[in-house]
Amino acid sequence: MSTLFVTDRPIPYSKLKNFNHMNIRMDEDHGEGGITLTDDKNYLWASPYNDFVIFTRYGNNDPEKILFTVMNYFKVAIFSEYDDEYREIVGYEDDEE
Repeated sequence: MSTLFVTDRPIPYSKLKNFNHMNIRMDEDHGEGGITLTDDKNYLWASPYNDFVIFTRYGNNDPEKILFTVMNYFKVAIFSEYDDEYREIVGYEDDEE
């Protein structure tokens, strides 16, 4: 099981590649596939998407601390794929038909 997240406005993906704030750090660079952020217990994937970054939680990871730190650092809100705001930001074309 996975859950997707996006910020309410673009953040620089390049800053995530060197992220280290409030005990949240970039763990591994997966090349063009993205990076993982960690709190040394949980992991969150981050991948560039247009001017935005899509975050993905896989499995039983609890990304709350990681997401909160990203929100705090970049002064953004984060929405999950279950929120209407996520669909508006990502722009699902099939919803417009």
